[in-house]
Amino acid sequence: MTIRKILVPVSGHYAVSDPQSLDASALAAGFALSRRFTAGVDVLYVSEPPSTEGTIWAGWLPDYGMDALFAAIERQAGVRYQHAEASYNVALETVGKPQRKSAKFIERIGNVSDTVGAYGRLADLIVIANSEAYWREASRPVLDAALRRTARPIFVVPPGQTDAPCRHIAIAWNDTAASARGVMGALPFLKGADQVEILCCEAADDYALQDSSAALSAYLRLHGIDADVHHLVGSAWRAHDAILSKALDLKCDLLCLGGVTHTRAHNLIYGSLTEAVLKEPRIPALIVP
Repeated sequence: MTIRKILVPVSGHYAVSDPQSLDASALAAGFALSRRFTAGVDVLYVSEPPSTEGTIWAGWLPDYGMDALFAAIERQAGVRYQHAEASYNVALETVGKPQRKSAKFIERIGNVSDTVGAYGRLADLIVIANSEAYWREASRPVLDAALRRTARPIFVVPPGQTDAPCRHIAIAWNDTAASARGVMGALPFLKGADQVEILCCEAADDYALQDSSAALSAYLRLHGIDADVHHLVGSAWRAHDAILSKALDLKCDLLCLGGVTHTRAHNLIYGSLTEAVLKEPRIPALIVP
């Protein structure tokens, strides 16, 4: 797979102390990856359709204050757009002329999930900044749209990170179709890495997974990629904790995995590597849905 087009959806959400803080990580990583792959960057800002100010509400629904509320929401949306555009312009000043010529800022009005899905499906890579703020994680409309509606690799950047070296890469492997998708989506990154680790978490007597990880290592060698295999012994219920901890212990700068979305009940009982990476953004992750 060749990466020629990178999509960076921005939200315009901001911290009062640093108006460009929440989109800056995604923009910095997006432009860093565009240099690495000689790819163009499309920065997408989506705003919801205008409100229905002045609408006559149903008789049982109180309408007092609704017009003022909608007006305030629209004012805030305008502020977010200004911050998103300002963040893009600041990031653009740090890159060379060829990158500036291939970069675009796109504003669209519509449903966030539908719009991100439509643009994401026609990109080779999507770059999104994660948030440490727990109260923002429940909806995560941009991340959810990318995971569920694009079938494209998603580079998720922890907050505050301003580069994307991708030189020491870990692969989460459990011999499933999802982990195979993760490997295929990661090949452009793996070919440029200095060191690659294959991380498997299994029961002590799970010889089948040991055999498949060795086969994966042999497969990667066909692509000119040397990888070390690490077998982590543990419960399948908490494999995500073991893999994430090992990647951090090895000081990897990217974790590659196949993205799998589960119900909240499943995540609560069994856990999920995808959710663990998104909930505690301690390492950049390439998630391939």
